[in-house]
Amino acid sequence: MDRNNPLFALMIALMVLGTAWHATAQSSAIAFQPRDWAGRPVTRSCNASPNDLDGLRAALIEHERAKVGFNIKMDTGWFYGDRLRLAPLEMKKQNVNDVLQRIEQNLRDLSADGDAGALVYDAGWDGRDAMVCAWLITKDGVRAAETVWMRAPSETSPGRLASYSQDALGVTAIQFMRSPRRPGSERHAAGSIPALAPTTALLSGASDALLPRNIQTVLLTRSINKLLILPSADIGTVPYYALPVGGKQLIDLATVVILSGTEELFVYADLHEKVQERGSKLVVGNPDSRSDAWKWDDLPGATLEAKAVDELTSSMRGEVLIGGEANKEKVLHLLTRGDASLIYFATHGYADAADPMNGSFLLLSQGRLLAKEIGQRIRLDKAPIVVMSACQSGLGKVFEGGMFGLARAWRNVGASQVVMSLWDVNDLGTKRLMVEFMDKVLAGRRPEDALREASLKARDEWGFPPGVWAEFAVFGVASR
Repeated sequence: MDRNNPLFALMIALMVLGTAWHATAQSSAIAFQPRDWAGRPVTRSCNASPNDLDGLRAALIEHERAKVGFNIKMDTGWFYGDRLRLAPLEMKKQNVNDVLQRIEQNLRDLSADGDAGALVYDAGWDGRDAMVCAWLITKDGVRAAETVWMRAPSETSPGRLASYSQDALGVTAIQFMRSPRRPGSERHAAGSIPALAPTTALLSGASDALLPRNIQTVLLTRSINKLLILPSADIGTVPYYALPVGGKQLIDLATVVILSGTEELFVYADLHEKVQERGSKLVVGNPDSRSDAWKWDDLPGATLEAKAVDELTSSMRGEVLIGGEANKEKVLHLLTRGDASLIYFATHGYADAADPMNGSFLLLSQGRLLAKEIGQRIRLDKAPIVVMSACQSGLGKVFEGGMFGLARAWRNVGASQVVMSLWDVNDLGTKRLMVEFMDKVLAGRRPEDALREASLKARDEWGFPPGVWAEFAVFGVASR
């Protein structure tokens, strides 16, 4: 059949949808399972109640435990083990009311131009059913808390909420088309799979799990315009901006920052100052992929993106490396100097859900920059903004305290914020969105505000679908 025939495109779309549905049905039957210090699955329930802080304390202890595990994994490659079992947890020693007061004070400090709130999540499993617990904290304390049960068999569960949201936005089939071609594999030609329309019902299901009614009421009535999210499982890679809230989308209400650990509930960064005044730059665009074992599409949009960012940052000293110049040895040499305040990659990315340190990477000429190499070879002294305008750069392996992959690797070596993608991104659409984002950052906007404003423009003025305008998130510490 002619590949340009609409019937052929429809057949391919249905085949891909069938594959996606089958994967969804298979994975949704497996609830997220918390694990003990040895990595063994355990049953552990969470309980969120606005009048009972014991559940919040237990959640914060689990988050601190997970952060210790992340740090151990960065050092040794292992998450679970005796070091995790023996690690002293500060949260266990503290009074939960004192902890809450520190969170409230930080939210006051972040509320200079509107109300800030923090969403703390926990996930549990009782042997059959999964649950998500959520607490919404403002400068006035816990304003809403709710436990959402996901009774088996369920279409959603912790650990699958991100992919469920991707299905809802219609990016699953597109992701299949954009994946690299490994030796011996085939892939459909670009344009043979049509873009799929967002499915409101599916996205509402994710919103009901993560932003249940009591929390939505507070978001709407308190006019919260900055939301810090401390995620569990894969919750941090859900496209929050696209979630429906009271007839709107969350992007209409608030700026979102995904936190990497409990300590970021208590601190903030001053990132509103112009990035060009804080240090040097490193901009990488469309490295030459021909020497890689996998076959990658060329990224003309990434070339244009890197050149545009270089022009916007013309007053900054530093390097812009495009094509063959963006080789691994040179990039690593520049990164190990540690003096950059802006690190920008417009390239291919890949996340490995089984082995995130050795399998997740940013593609460079003559090599791959692995998450493991970021953690072991780089230290960033200027607390830079790291932008990974690349596919899957926010993904990785799911643990109790969130996702481990490239974004967390950058955060662990000193990045203040990491701009990360939530799925396989569109080349030319991403170029336009991210150049708009950088234009606002370099004009002095806080990075999280700049991303929200660029995404709103892409939605409202350019007519981009949510699979493009909601494809990025900010990971790290909130800025004031």
